[in-house]
Amino acid sequence: MRTVLYCRSSINSQENSISMQRTISEAVAAQRSLLIDEEYIDTAVSARINEISDRPNLARLLSDIKRGNVKTLIAYKRDRLARNVGQHLEIYELLKKYNVQVIFSASNELPLQYSPAGEFFELVIAGFNEREVNQIALRIRDTKLALFSDGKNHGGKLPFGYYLDAEKDIQPDPMKVETIVSIFNELLITECRTFSDFVRHVESKGIIEKSKNNYNKIKKYITTPEYMGFRRAKFNEDIVEIEQKRLRIINEDKWNQAQLILKTLIQTRGKQKSEIAMLDELVFCTTCNKPAKRKLISMAGKEFVMYYCSAHYRNKFPQQVLENYVLEEATKWVQNIAESENSVMLMDVINQVDAESSANLIEVEQKMRILNDKIIGLTEQWVLNKDPNTQERMVTVYSKLVQFENQRKLLLRTQNFITMYPARIQAIWAQLNVQDKLAKMNSVEIAEVLHDIVQKIEIGPPDFFPRIELKHPFFELINSKDGEITIAFNSVD
Repeated sequence: MRTVLYCRSSINSQENSISMQRTISEAVAAQRSLLIDEEYIDTAVSARINEISDRPNLARLLSDIKRGNVKTLIAYKRDRLARNVGQHLEIYELLKKYNVQVIFSASNELPLQYSPAGEFFELVIAGFNEREVNQIALRIRDTKLALFSDGKNHGGKLPFGYYLDAEKDIQPDPMKVETIVSIFNELLITECRTFSDFVRHVESKGIIEKSKNNYNKIKKYITTPEYMGFRRAKFNEDIVEIEQKRLRIINEDKWNQAQLILKTLIQTRGKQKSEIAMLDELVFCTTCNKPAKRKLISMAGKEFVMYYCSAHYRNKFPQQVLENYVLEEATKWVQNIAESENSVMLMDVINQVDAESSANLIEVEQKMRILNDKIIGLTEQWVLNKDPNTQERMVTVYSKLVQFENQRKLLLRTQNFITMYPARIQAIWAQLNVQDKLAKMNSVEIAEVLHDIVQKIEIGPPDFFPRIELKHPFFELINSKDGEITIAFNSVD
């Protein structure tokens, strides 16, 4: 039977560090003439979100207790063992069953007792510990959310191209920004056939130093959405997005075009694809509704690139024939919506959406003014009495205010979007109304246009002619469950 020590820290820099817990516990053991036979240490692991099985040394300690190998357990405080009621009582019952003497080395921690009164006391203490850690987690979340909403770093590593200034504000790094812009510019005009060739091309031009890690590094740079000036972060189950134009390095159109080019350069090993892939991500199996794949197959002594369903082998269609058909239908679609009467209808819908978003904006701004008044009142109360409950209410109200501010920004973006929408439609008409313009486009440019027009293409067995679902130029305002406002297209019947 042994005397053992258990220590735990949630993060490496925690105030109640492992070394502090060990030092104080060893001093308490010496006062009681006890020799610590073994230590069980869990470093940088949370007792709030992790199960016992996810804390390897606690699990090992409990296993040794069940074997009857532990007589005395020394721990700094109860919350080192558990931070929620369920785990706390589970460990208490095990310690009680095997009659383990528990010594808490913290001077202000009450002793553990195996009695009906002691069990009730442990239940109360477990509830306090769980509430405390949940309040801490909530405060940390609100603090990070406030930092994020203010455009500051809320934790974690910044993407390549940014740094924190003395005020902890995120700033673009001019030298690194030049590297990013050069990579994107080269990608948009590249004649390379594979992404590996493009990486070697970038290295040869001295844009980035040669390294065996450049393939993944450059791919990550190209796919980093923060370069468009949009920052996204997850806080518990909430995903928050803010726009910061001062952090924009690449405009949205250029970034989207770069993603399409990247897809054409990266080829899956063991699969062959043709150079043109303008319908990728648009073709689906009519039987199972799963995305169709492309591969080179032999038929009647000839080779064809086919879109096919891996689950329904008869459902396939030649890529070249399908592309020609879709381009023909897309051209008809553009000619139809270009009629003057539909243009009038489009403006009516735009005006309706603008009116709805304006009304929502007024409502949101009214709520923000009310919350601002509440914050001012709570702040005045807190200055007078320094009441923690008042401070907690301040944080809660501020969190709501941040959410409304994000809604306000989304509404403003919606209004900005719909004012530009007619020009977007006109741009599509200008691109596709003239056949010689279409003929001069490369596959990437055509793919970008088709993704604006085509909702879905279905392929089936030999007797099934492909069915195309086109996007309607008229759209509606969608309010999602999380309060985000987006523009959604209506499909043509």
